[in-house]
Amino acid sequence: MTTVAKRIRDLRKQKGWTQKDLAQKSHVSPQVVSNWEREYSTPDTDDIANLAQAFDVPADFLLLGRMPEPAAGADDPIAKHLAPEELAVLQEMRRHEGFRAFFHDLSVAPQDKLRKLIRMWDIIKEDLENDDDEEPDS
Repeated sequence: MTTVAKRIRDLRKQKGWTQKDLAQKSHVSPQVVSNWEREYSTPDTDDIANLAQAFDVPADFLLLGRMPEPAAGADDPIAKHLAPEELAVLQEMRRHEGFRAFFHDLSVAPQDKLRKLIRMWDIIKEDLENDDDEEPDS
């Protein structure tokens, strides 16, 4: 099970911050951050609010690992640039908590990690296309 401590540590590392960096941004000492990440203590309500602001995530994500479902509709600027089938796939994916967390991870990932992920996806797509091209054994 993913804990608040793990989410704090993972988000901090995704941002490329040290514990001291996070401490400054969340108005606590580096020792407090260390204690949170090692599960020696847990952040209180004010700390969660400060952490959420520092990481630019909802407090709900820190506490429960859940990202809110954004509404996608005609006024959604991203939806305007997607084909209907692409939008349908994204809407289906965001119904699943694992994908919502994945999308969040992507949103805070450094560019080199995103490029690596895109290359990996290209390999997977090519493999799937090759599977489709093969004739079944008779």
